[in-house]
Order: sequence, then structure tokens, then C-alpha cells
Amino acid sequence: MLTSDPLDPEDDSTEVLLTENLLPTLRLSQQVAKRMMKQGEGREGSGPQGSIINLSSIAARRTHPELMAYSVSSAAMDQMTRSLSVALAPHRIRVNSIAFGSVMSASLKSVLRENRAYREDIEAHTPLGRIASPTELTKTAQFLASEASGFMTGQVVTLDGGRTLLDPVAAPVH
Repeated sequence: MLTSDPLDPEDDSTEVLLTENLLPTLRLSQQVAKRMMKQGEGREGSGPQGSIINLSSIAARRTHPELMAYSVSSAAMDQMTRSLSVALAPHRIRVNSIAFGSVMSASLKSVLRENRAYREDIEAHTPLGRIASPTELTKTAQFLASEASGFMTGQVVTLDGGRTLLDPVAAPVH
């Protein structure tokens, strides 16, 4: 993951991550939507024409200053999902996103091998007390692609074991 310095005007990580994360997803979504619309030409009915599922991150809502660029690109992905969902709804194409926290991917495994304390920190700050498996992410995507979510569009489904629900301030006052 690319770190950034929010106080360095020479830091180009925000532009890099928007170019690497947001723009390819936008272009792919546009092409897929055009294909879905073309395949649906002449079809009658009110059922779904298609479903686009984007991947985002809880970083869009939980900020670490050194991950500002990643947070910005994730927030942009969430807004792109909402905007495309409204634009594509008349064509019966649903657009949703999965904002995930920690998923036990190959890259996370590598980081955890090098920094064993990270796993304890992640698990301690996740109400379910563990890291998601890749299968849990794929099952969420399968749900969003299925008829079971046929009336959902523009939603960012959070898959984080409850991590974003916690207030990091321990004092019971506001």
C-alpha cells in the first residue's frame, strides 16, 4: 500500500492512486455497462439487466494520515459507485461496492509475517476478533451479483467484522 505525506505538496501519491485504483475501475465499469445495455436491447421486462460490483476499502471512512491518498481513492470509489448506480438504474443495471477491512490475502500474509504485532492489533480492534477470509469476500460479491440483492443499488456494503463501528476514544464521554 502506498503511503503518503499529507503535508508534502510534492507528494503525488494521491494522483498515483486515483490513476491506479479509481480510473481503471471507472473505465471498466463503463465498458461493462455498455455491453450489458447492448445485450439487453429488445428485451422486455423489469428484471435486472446486470450487476456491477466494485471493491473499496474501509479506509474511505477510517483515516490514517499516512494513508491519506489511499483513503481519498477509496472514498472516490464509493462515490463513483453511487453515481454510476443512479446513471445506470434506468437500464436496470445495479452498481454496488464492497468496502472491506482486513482480508487474509497473500499481501496481508506477507505484511503480517514481517510485523507480527499488526495481526494482534487488527484482531484486537475488530469486534469479531479475527481477519476475514478471501471466501467471505467472494460470498459477499456473490450475494451482490445474485437475485437476492435485486433491489439493491448504490450501496457500499462493509465487510470488516465490525471494525468501523468502534470509537477509538476510550473515554465514555464526547
